[in-house]
Amino acid sequence: MTWQQFSTGITGFNLYDVQFLDENQGFSCGDAGTFIRTHNGGLAWSSCTTNTPFNLTGLCFINSNEGWIAGSPGTIFPVPYIKGVILRTMDGGNTIVKMKHVDAGVQKVAAFNDQTCIALCNGMSGSFMLKTTDDGLTWQTVYSTSMNHLGLSSIVIFPSGLTYVASQEDALFISQDFGASWDSTGMLFNQKPLDISFPSPLRGFTAGYDPLTYYGAIGSTKNGGQTWTYELQDSSITSVSFCNDSVGFAATGNGRIYKYGLITQVNFLNPQNVPDISIFPNPVHAALTIKISNKSSQYYSQTPYIAEIYSLLGDKIREQAFHGDVYTLTGLETLLPGFYYLVIKNQGSIVYSARVIKTEGVTN
Repeated sequence: MTWQQFSTGITGFNLYDVQFLDENQGFSCGDAGTFIRTHNGGLAWSSCTTNTPFNLTGLCFINSNEGWIAGSPGTIFPVPYIKGVILRTMDGGNTIVKMKHVDAGVQKVAAFNDQTCIALCNGMSGSFMLKTTDDGLTWQTVYSTSMNHLGLSSIVIFPSGLTYVASQEDALFISQDFGASWDSTGMLFNQKPLDISFPSPLRGFTAGYDPLTYYGAIGSTKNGGQTWTYELQDSSITSVSFCNDSVGFAATGNGRIYKYGLITQVNFLNPQNVPDISIFPNPVHAALTIKISNKSSQYYSQTPYIAEIYSLLGDKIREQAFHGDVYTLTGLETLLPGFYYLVIKNQGSIVYSARVIKTEGVTN
């Protein structure tokens, strides 16, 4: 709903990947061995020494200390290269070591425990996947494609072993056993995918572009990639990430960010027409009172208000319609303690939104 731009302190370099483990700890990587980290939610960033001239195009941290980084001469667009590198850190970036030199560009890395990692590699004679199960000491090729394939671009791994890999040849490769064996579902609706996100095993999204027009689009699947439909079109969509089936984000190469779900499918009112709304108490235990002043917005008092409560991940927990200037939401004692969003709508438009703290005990 609101965004703030932070400076990384890194100038003259592109950043290609970013990952936050929580609201404070995050990592990013980019051109010429650039690797940076933050411990305060992006307010300040520090550089880490990687000792590589390669561009770092992908990273994957499984906790605040252990992470893998992909390096090649390339960018987010996967193309064949002669050399690449896989990097590893065990102390949050204080020490970054080369785990493997690869005779191909390394596009992305993905890990699902502290011993195992899969790397997507694009070489002059074809694309292939490397896998280690002993913390990077040894690597095996678990899948390879011919040079007709234009490159492997993105990977998602579930704890169950289900793994999705997108190919620039419009194909989605699937493994049910952590990469030991692979199947391809076929075409990705005539799109060259740059990024994929699967918030659940069957629900997935892809960001990519048309190879003829280079016009970008987001596609979605509800059946594990068997069929795809368009969700959004833009001139340059490069990345997509979903928190769950209901809430996700997409970034473009021309500076736009799109958001899917969680009160984004309605319009905000002109601020001059928004009624004065207050809520109390906050923090709350069992009942939350909503007070509405319609002094400057008499029109909206004639139609029902809709009060909605969402989890921080965007799941709608409760919805209630009401009339009048004062209304009390009851039964909140059944919610787990924590943070929630309260959204109030009128005629399909948002007139109020706020974060609510739910406590265990009675509040005054």
